[in-house]
Amino acid sequence: MTQQLPPSTLERWLRWVAVVGFVVPNAVVVTYFVRHGLAIGDYFEAWVGTLPSTQLIVDLVICSLGFLTWAAVDARRHGVDNWWWALPATFLVGLCFAIPLYLAIREAARRTRPISVDAAGTGASLS
Repeated sequence: MTQQLPPSTLERWLRWVAVVGFVVPNAVVVTYFVRHGLAIGDYFEAWVGTLPSTQLIVDLVICSLGFLTWAAVDARRHGVDNWWWALPATFLVGLCFAIPLYLAIREAARRTRPISVDAAGTGASLS
């Protein structure tokens, strides 16, 4: 017999952080386009308009590569089938969405693994 546990406090928190990590940066992008029009080229040009902004972009690209490499390996080690959602989350929104999203998916994968339940009602993870 298998038993599925409800989402943990950690999983619920990570989902909440992922939602905030999706909404806030997208609100900033929408605000930019409302103020400056739909000049997409100007938007991306502003990313590297100054040395500090260029440094932040380089930092984020390097962090993204490190995170995605780790997530791919971690997912294989821990049986996280839907880890690939981290790819579009990273490149279409950002790390503030991708990292808590992946961690929530990872927690859900841990939670939904089959649990063996013996006659006494105690369980032991099968993986």
